[in-house]
Amino acid sequence: MAGFNSDVGADANINENINPANKSSGIQVFEDFNQAGQPKHQGIEWHYRAQLAEVNEWSDIIPGDGYAYLHINAADNLPEPDITWPFQMLIINHLSPGQRITIRAKNMVLEGVASFIFTYSEQGQLLDEIDLEITGFDEVYGKQRQDKNLQSSSAIAADVTDVRMNVWNRAKLTSDVAQRAINQPIMNSKAQAISHRDGKFHEYQLDWYPEKIEYFIDGVRQGGFEGQIPSSPSELNIGLRHMAWTGTLPHKPQVLVIDWIKIMPL
Repeated sequence: MAGFNSDVGADANINENINPANKSSGIQVFEDFNQAGQPKHQGIEWHYRAQLAEVNEWSDIIPGDGYAYLHINAADNLPEPDITWPFQMLIINHLSPGQRITIRAKNMVLEGVASFIFTYSEQGQLLDEIDLEITGFDEVYGKQRQDKNLQSSSAIAADVTDVRMNVWNRAKLTSDVAQRAINQPIMNSKAQAISHRDGKFHEYQLDWYPEKIEYFIDGVRQGGFEGQIPSSPSELNIGLRHMAWTGTLPHKPQVLVIDWIKIMPL
């Protein structure tokens, strides 16, 4: 993700007033979106950033019907068209290592954007970040895979969903390239590359230990990293972003639907 400017946002006050005492807080949250408006949970704060579709109040995102809706306007109707790589996301302050983050959502594969769970913090001119990013076709790594498929007898099916798993640990604030990265299709329990462009709910999970990170989708481990893991109290961001490698935004509205968000101590 990096290249994330923490100073831009409507409701969001990113990375302000992070309390070091939260470093081992063992936060436990289950948000099912049954109540309209801004969620309230002890020990954390909820914000949003709305650059892909207008949000006038919290009930535009969470109307109280059991879901959160992150909308994207048609490409010619963005509320902030001058922003190069706009977000539409929920933001939760503040998490630290020792947390499992799981969401149940559908439409994580939308045109022209990546859907994500990522943590982010800045310390002076350094950043910490952990990413799980989902996109229908990764214009960089998906294209590389596609080119290899043309030369392979065991080609991966064309309609698969790409996933990026990235880590920045005390990296330069201007760093756009992850220090460590895994780029692949989503894999099922049979080690088959699959698509999530299916209109169904799926579970996406990030396990953030002090010494390692593991990523799961529908209970299947997708990958992970060990050693040199970010440790600073961080914002948790869940949502969508249009980026250079996610393709072109379409001339139609779209929506990501989140059933629930669960944060548990590990």
